[in-house]
Amino acid sequence: MGCMNMEPDYNKYSNQELLEALESIDEIKYFDRAKNIMLLYLKSEQIKVDELRDRYKVGEVSALSDVMTFPISLYGNDKEMSEKIHYILQNM
Repeated sequence: MGCMNMEPDYNKYSNQELLEALESIDEIKYFDRAKNIMLLYLKSEQIKVDELRDRYKVGEVSALSDVMTFPISLYGNDKEMSEKIHYILQNM
């Protein structure tokens, strides 16, 4: 019998599903999951982590939305999502 707390197989998620998962996850409580989701998304979009990190260092809060093909937040909260991604990048 499986454990109820099993991590979803994010490898099977579409890019949109990865963004939905990232947007809804508590990045502090579930940091490893949030990092995994973000890394899978970046890999699928062929975005290098260092490139993204460098953009945040120079204060480009919309750094991820600059390199993405559709809105960073599906619910219109780009600033919150951008801060979440920045937190993950800082703690990797």
